[in-house]
Amino acid sequence: MVMRSLECMGIATAPHIADYYRQPLKKIRPAIAELMEEKAILEVTVENWRHCAYLRKEDLERANELDLTEPASKTALLSLFLTT
Repeated sequence: MVMRSLECMGIATAPHIADYYRQPLKKIRPAIAELMEEKAILEVTVENWRHCAYLRKEDLERANELDLTEPASKTALLSLFLTT
């Protein structure tokens, strides 16, 4: 559940991870600790966030492969709401 939450959110604090599937934080913390011990997720610091955050190891590896020397040339319109 933690891995799926992080897959969907990318980076998140423990309260965010717990809230994604509406789970109690006390249930999620041991799973986070286990995944950190297995090195499947990493603890990271995000500027201006009060809590530490977590990131999947594979997402960090993908981010390190990005070529950030040139700005992205694509634009996307994102909406939280579906319209019919």
